[in-house]
Amino acid sequence: MKKLLFVGVFCLFLLTAAGCGNRFTAEDLALAREEAYHNGYQCGYETGAEESRAEGYASGFSDGQAEGYSAGLAEQQEALLQEAGDSYQQGYESGYGDGYAKQESDAAAAASAYVSNVRERTGASSGKVQQLVPTAPAGDGDAGRSLPGTGGTVYVTKSGKKYHADGCAYLSSSKIAIALDDAKAKGYTPCSKCNPPK
Repeated sequence: MKKLLFVGVFCLFLLTAAGCGNRFTAEDLALAREEAYHNGYQCGYETGAEESRAEGYASGFSDGQAEGYSAGLAEQQEALLQEAGDSYQQGYESGYGDGYAKQESDAAAAASAYVSNVRERTGASSGKVQQLVPTAPAGDGDAGRSLPGTGGTVYVTKSGKKYHADGCAYLSSSKIAIALDDAKAKGYTPCSKCNPPK
């Protein structure tokens, strides 16, 4: 800015001197104008470059901040989704274990109640009562009747291709009593979890 002011004053001095009849020629004035133009150009160039740098920094800062914010937000969302997935898996495993244990407990309680009931009705000792326990829990439609076949009773589900022993966790959705021989004849294979008779 000082340069511009200096050039302006210098040009004014030259013009004044030229008008007063001093020895400055048109060529001198042309050189003075050219010098003033170059000085003004340089000053304007530097000022424009400085302002451009300042604007560029501000623009770069804004762009960088927006990009950093988006990246941080995405990373936080991913972390939260991962935590939610981990929580679901832990809940599933805990629920599965509790459900399995509850089914085992209910089956044991039903068998114990049945043994007590038979003992009361028959007056049999506990060893003899254990031999009388049916393969299906009391309350099942098939508990009182014997199924045809020589291999004993196993259980299948509506949709599965395995046969199971009574009390298997896979029987929670459906439970159909069937003779072991019939199960084999229909293509059912033994469950690897409950290890039913083969």
